[in-house]
Amino acid sequence: MLVTKWKNSSPKAKSVTVMLVILLSLTLCLMAFLPFFQTRAASEFSTPLTEMSFIEQLYQSNYIQYKYLKEKTDQKNWSYSDLYLTIDYLGSRESGDPEFSASSATYQIADRISSDASSDTPVSDGDLEEALYNVFLSQIDEMKAGAEKLTQYVDYCAQDTASGTQIGNSSVSELTALLNGQTSTEHPSYIYYAVIEYDAAGHVSSCRAYFGDESDSFLKKLETAGREQYFQQFSDDSDSLLLDFDSDSGQTYRYRVSLSGPSNMRIIYAITQQQYQKILSSRDLFMSDTNYDSLQYQSYCAAGVPHVLIGFFAAAFLFGGFMVLLFEKRGYCIRSFSICQLPIEIAAVLLCLFFQVPYFLTRLICGVQHGQLFPNLTKHVLSPLHLSGTLYLFLAIIFFLCFFAAFLLGTIAAGSLRSKQEFASTAC
Repeated sequence: MLVTKWKNSSPKAKSVTVMLVILLSLTLCLMAFLPFFQTRAASEFSTPLTEMSFIEQLYQSNYIQYKYLKEKTDQKNWSYSDLYLTIDYLGSRESGDPEFSASSATYQIADRISSDASSDTPVSDGDLEEALYNVFLSQIDEMKAGAEKLTQYVDYCAQDTASGTQIGNSSVSELTALLNGQTSTEHPSYIYYAVIEYDAAGHVSSCRAYFGDESDSFLKKLETAGREQYFQQFSDDSDSLLLDFDSDSGQTYRYRVSLSGPSNMRIIYAITQQQYQKILSSRDLFMSDTNYDSLQYQSYCAAGVPHVLIGFFAAAFLFGGFMVLLFEKRGYCIRSFSICQLPIEIAAVLLCLFFQVPYFLTRLICGVQHGQLFPNLTKHVLSPLHLSGTLYLFLAIIFFLCFFAAFLLGTIAAGSLRSKQEFASTAC
């Protein structure tokens, strides 16, 4: 019965049927690959918690936690400038005196000072020292905002190594044990921790780190970051900096800015599995180039997902060509559709643009599998109605349409080739 209907079908109906079978087969096959994509991407995923941008947040937070620890230890209030910043006035010279030579950091801070003041009211000679303090405090404000955000997601405990005084935001006993050298196997609730210790001079004296198989590389990055200067506005790869300012009175004023760090402090930041998942699902801590969404997408690219998609599209393109070059002899007249008769030049342009589609679809697959696509719609509408799976149906429709486009490009290319062959044979 089916054979009889097939034989009696029109060429166009046969063409559409064969095309739909091919495109649906490709779509279902690609959908079957999705779990494999997710598994491979997970193995290629580089966690943001061991990236330098996150480690730098830990070090910047140390400057904030040290103030709180110092105040608890000494039972008095401390200002950030008293703890970390010393400004000494070294005298003045006539502008242009060769004994004074400005450093690059001088211009950086001078620009910052001038940007903080209005153009009509330049900073006067007597306000320079105050302006330097303001530049310092503006960076402290940035560090405080980062530290407050960080400690909402991670457990920490800071300890004064001289007095034993401690501050923290969680289970102090367990963190203290890790802080004092016990291993993660004795405290398995934490899957990640970083221990940083400062000596009496305010330098990082030792570090310890744990994060499963990445512990060694994590420790190396932690130690490297400990040698950096975190007051970027005063950065000169040293703890002391000479700054020269030319005043409107024709004098050049010289200051020495000395920076210090936390001293006699040992601090730990630790993360449980639950906190780890919460951090990865938030965007608060990753607003830089290493944000979580970007890292997830990069893991899919590293897993070769775009290349697999290119292979599928190449298959659809070739099937479209075969429909013209082989199947048309059997009556499957795919070229009878007007859309398949576009000029080859237009098809070539579309084909060049089509090479970006696999990367777009890779991001789409990543978004669906990790809840990054339409998160509000999923959370407030689809999940309560148990319809989260509809996103995969949406994905299948997108795949089908992309395969359809590749298929048509194949028919256009093959049709143009056949037309040239027919024209050549007629001319002969």
